Amino acid sequence: FQYIKFNGILSDDMHVYNLDSRGTPIYNFAYIDKVFDFLLTIGLKPIVQLSFMPSLLAKDPDRRLFNYLVSEPASLNAWADLIRSFTGHLLHRYGAEEVHRWHFCVWNQPDTPQTLYGFSSNEAFYAFYRCTYQALKGCDSQLSFGTPPTFYIVEKDYTNWYIPFLDWCRKNS
Repeated sequence: FQYIKFNGILSDDMHVYNLDSRGTPIYNFAYIDKVFDFLLTIGLKPIVQLSFMPSLLAKDPDRRLFNYLVSEPASLNAWADLIRSFTGHLLHRYGAEEVHRWHFCVWNQPDTPQTLYGFSSNEAFYAFYRCTYQALKGCDSQLSFGTPPTFYIVEKDYTNWYIPFLDWCRKNS
């Protein structure tokens, strides 16, 4: 194995996001550092799935699936600030040369219904994807940022979700 994929790296269990008494974000990447430090010592590189939503950033903090908080962010700006801070931290701690070898993607299976991982609409997901992409690439344009994982459905009349998504990506550079 060369890579290992992580989901839940931004979840509440990792204590990444909190607010001070004035509502100012406090970022803590200590637990993530321990995980990534270990991976690098055993020769693995992370595929960083930016997931799941910290409860203090969630539009709906009660929206959970398998105990994962799968809510859209209440604020795309606050989400982008977290992604920029996290990405900047990784680049500072591990260096651009190392982090360029890693892969990043967003969490979510946007092709599933909202009762699973899906967002309220494709447009809401597209805005989330664009926001996350721009925040990460704004830190370093050479970082590898991929498509979201999807749920493969084999049904009659199934429309491949990636086709309109890739069209949207082309239209939006």
